[in-house]
Amino acid sequence: MGYAAHKQFKLYQMEVKSAFLNGYLQEEVYVKQLSGFVHEKYPHFVYKLKKSVYGLRQSPRCWYDRLNDFLVTTGFTRGTLDPTLFIYHKNNAFLLVQVYVDDIVFGSSNESLCIFIHQSKYIRDLLKCFDLESISSKTTPMSVSVKLTADKEGKYVDTTKYRDADYAAPLVDRKSTSGVCDFLGDCLVAWHSKKQTSIALSTAEGEYIAAGSCCTHILWMQQTLTDFGIKFSNIPIYCDNTAAINISKNPVKHSHSKHIDVRHHFNQDHVAKGNIQLIFIPSENQRADIFTKPLPETRFCMLRRELGMCAL
Repeated sequence: MGYAAHKQFKLYQMEVKSAFLNGYLQEEVYVKQLSGFVHEKYPHFVYKLKKSVYGLRQSPRCWYDRLNDFLVTTGFTRGTLDPTLFIYHKNNAFLLVQVYVDDIVFGSSNESLCIFIHQSKYIRDLLKCFDLESISSKTTPMSVSVKLTADKEGKYVDTTKYRDADYAAPLVDRKSTSGVCDFLGDCLVAWHSKKQTSIALSTAEGEYIAAGSCCTHILWMQQTLTDFGIKFSNIPIYCDNTAAINISKNPVKHSHSKHIDVRHHFNQDHVAKGNIQLIFIPSENQRADIFTKPLPETRFCMLRRELGMCAL
């Protein structure tokens, strides 16, 4: 969707309600006779299926195999990373077919597209889940003055439902949280906020680990776009910590970074290869902050707008 919006494709959606009934079974599968349709002469016989039916574990695979064979024989090529993506090239145009569990989306490269997505139902369900339907609305998710601490005498809650983090902000476990938002052109295509598994000993380390998380997303997008014939190098990752940027550029381990787990240092490898580059951005312009920390209303609204979201 993000790529289609960025390139202004026109999308067509087709739903195949009986899709799974068109797959050919490779295994022997038998079913008993249905109640009310039992053969009088052979009541103990069973039926051997030739095609898949809904309810079989093999059905999705059987349908995919038949659809794959048809598309490939008609000139489509399958995506190298995403086996549910099929591409057809002709001259300077191409046709994309993306297969989903419930539908297929078609997009062509010479039409226009406008996508508007809202989450009003999701928000209503969220308020109902946490019994907040009768609470007055607020302009931001959380006050900047709030500090979360453990309530020893309070009732137990599932902590995974409540997220708030910048560098070591949670006063309970002191673990930082990585906030990442990925853009393709001006289109926000992926985002996440995830608590880090280890305690960062400095802001630089926390930011460096977050940059590594962003790097994995970028590399996946980079490889996916090669299926469309698009190749990118030196993809910018914007970071508001100069120390973290310097660590990614310096392969020599020094006293301030030698304790960082080796798995986080793959940033350096991809910087050296020219796949990515870390670029400094002032903290006030760091869009990912909206996923990791409470913000004043003015900055919250500004970052929300830069993510491509608007208030209904």
